[in-house]
Amino acid sequence: MTCVPTECREPPCVKRNAADPGDVAAARSRAGKHRCTAQKGARCAGIAVLVGALVLCGQSAHAKVETLCEYSLAQTYSAALRYLRVDKGFEVVEKDPTAAYVLFRYVPPGSPPRPCDGSIELVQLNGRVRLQIRVPTMPTYHEQILRDELLKKMRDEYGDPLPAKPPTKKAPSTERDAGANRSQ
Repeated sequence: MTCVPTECREPPCVKRNAADPGDVAAARSRAGKHRCTAQKGARCAGIAVLVGALVLCGQSAHAKVETLCEYSLAQTYSAALRYLRVDKGFEVVEKDPTAAYVLFRYVPPGSPPRPCDGSIELVQLNGRVRLQIRVPTMPTYHEQILRDELLKKMRDEYGDPLPAKPPTKKAPSTERDAGANRSQ
């Protein structure tokens, strides 16, 4: 008679024979090597759900907030440094004005305060400055708040940014090239 596992205590390959109890004992010792398919499937499904939840929920924690500023690189760097040190009271861990970045210890609101690392990076792009704010261990809305407050600070201190100058186009030349229409 073949054993059909109902509670997964014995593998399906165990044969019960009342005359030979040693075979049952040997089969039970091998039972640890086999797993019930239902339990294994449920465990795998549980792990898949957990990994999926971590991936979906964890995306916001690794995001960054970017925006383009019309202010100069020097103005944006200076305002960012003053905003972090003076306005927010954050510890500035490292800064480099030539590379245009600031590393700081972000202290989220609430109690108890749990500081975490953050960064502000600035990149000069065609007369504009790309501002990137990252606080990798926090949800994106923390970075958005920092960005909005920094942009407000720059508007308050520097006024509205000057409109970007459109690129100047050269007027087409009316003079002909001396060698263009030569027939030989």
